[in-house]
Amino acid sequence: MKKNDLSHDSILDILSRLPVKSLRRFGCASNRWRSLILDPFFRKLHHDRSQRNPLLMYYNRLPEEISDDDDSGDEFLYCGLEAEVGERPISTHSLKAEDESGHVCAEFGMQFDGHGEVSLIPSYRELVCLKRRDLTLFVCNPSTHELLKLPNPSPAWLPNSGTFELRHVPSVSQYMLLHLYYTAYEEFGPAVAVADLLDIKFDEKPNRWRFAYEFPSWFKYLSMKSVQGTDAAVYWYNMPDPNVRRDNFDESIACFDLEEEEFLTVEKPQGFSKSWGPCTNLVGLKGCLSLIDVVKDSAILTMDIWMLKDNRKSVWEKVFTINMSAVGINYISPMHFGERVIIFKVVFAPRSSRIRYYDLVTKTWRTGGILPREKHIGPFPYFDGLFSLAGQPILNFLMSC
Repeated sequence: MKKNDLSHDSILDILSRLPVKSLRRFGCASNRWRSLILDPFFRKLHHDRSQRNPLLMYYNRLPEEISDDDDSGDEFLYCGLEAEVGERPISTHSLKAEDESGHVCAEFGMQFDGHGEVSLIPSYRELVCLKRRDLTLFVCNPSTHELLKLPNPSPAWLPNSGTFELRHVPSVSQYMLLHLYYTAYEEFGPAVAVADLLDIKFDEKPNRWRFAYEFPSWFKYLSMKSVQGTDAAVYWYNMPDPNVRRDNFDESIACFDLEEEEFLTVEKPQGFSKSWGPCTNLVGLKGCLSLIDVVKDSAILTMDIWMLKDNRKSVWEKVFTINMSAVGINYISPMHFGERVIIFKVVFAPRSSRIRYYDLVTKTWRTGGILPREKHIGPFPYFDGLFSLAGQPILNFLMSC
């Protein structure tokens, strides 16, 4: 090796700091670069680094005049699906990821024809699922510009009554898509809910859905709220209606563990007696179920963040307390808990919200951008990643190679 040559480890360290958009370009330089970027060790290194610098993902419907033959260069790929005779193409859809400064780091456009609206199923990691009204499902990685149609799920007994949850399972380095639905309808309400699972593995095309579990009869997911942003498990809880008085409101936290494929019930932290509401709710932070509790003690307003460390034993740990006096409590909810910052979504007026960042080291706040008011979903945390779908070479999507 020449004196000025970089070592292999140094090259990996440098490249792991780059966004996927740049890595796709480097991969066109030579087969050696391409092999290095697709190496499992490098993918994990890049994945771990990306989690330290989360992006914010937005989902938008774009103007209808944009079509799949519009040549907008390297950064946009339109995936058109042929419409059936007599159907009217719907608007184009876009996923856009921005960093803290508002710079667009990843953008992915798709054009779906016919079959009604498209809804989003985020993982809060690398992958995003899209669901059409006819239950046609797609999974995509906006950073690598890959879109894959998934096998059709089992139809629910009631149309549009099924629900889908996408989660990352770190122990097996894959994603799982959960389909929860009722197979029948009894005289006084839905029958027992069942769960099917679809494994989404790196470099493999998903084969088929498999039956996973039959839920207890008391579990009524249609009246429960799921918690987004958790890894390896899906959680649900009953969110009370402030306009309805209930003396015996069920505040159980239901859990389906994706690693063990079993149903659990999680208790609140020991000694915690508050009810769910605007000042106390559940979110997913660092992949863990987290309880957010806003406490007003005299003139001080604080937010306690509890994280669930063991879902079988209901072991919680209070990991942080934040002074909220500077920002108030007109609805503020954490979206991401990182090594240095916590990202919050703040609602400061009807239909108006913005991002705020809390620095865990300096214990100070800084203000992010105002969220767009046009029709969009998000933002939600997103990690720029190299997770490839169905064995399709990531670098094939670089248009200008």
